[in-house]
Amino acid sequence: MANFAYIRVSPADRGDTQQINALKDFKIDEWFQEELSVKERRHPKLQEMLRSVKEGDTVYINDFSRIAKTTIDLWKIIEELENKNAHIISLKESFDTSSTNGKQMLDMMSIIADFERDIIFERQREGIAVAKAAGKYKGRAKVVVPDFKDYYEMYISKKINKTEMAKKLKVSRPTIDRLIKDFEKTNLL
Repeated sequence: MANFAYIRVSPADRGDTQQINALKDFKIDEWFQEELSVKERRHPKLQEMLRSVKEGDTVYINDFSRIAKTTIDLWKIIEELENKNAHIISLKESFDTSSTNGKQMLDMMSIIADFERDIIFERQREGIAVAKAAGKYKGRAKVVVPDFKDYYEMYISKKINKTEMAKKLKVSRPTIDRLIKDFEKTNLL
């Protein structure tokens, strides 16, 4: 069981001294230090740390804002650690996933992350509705295959399956399902 520390500083920060001082008493086996601007989404040291963590390990952070920018991102990181049976401890928030209180906070975070995700999707739907009303959003172009009857007959005669058909037509499996459904509705009535 190893102890990891994750520190993230932006170029505008005064440095990492405060985070290191806060975590130095925890017998850290490996430090992962990231220097990123606030707008950067890539976190190579975070990904390296997550790959290194094994069952029973503990990740120490000074506060949640150092490891994630949104509740959803934070939840994904914590969920990944939990799936490995590893723990995370955040000093500022007094958060420890190995404790009963930490597990309850984790459940609350899950609810908050779901709520945040729902709000994002709702805003997206509202934005699309406004754009459609203004004639600025047409949606994705519907896939049309002029010779689909030939593919459909090969599928029905079991010469190809849906996955093979999707590869040949360079479309997704759900698109194949829709094409088959539409074809059957219009041609087999």
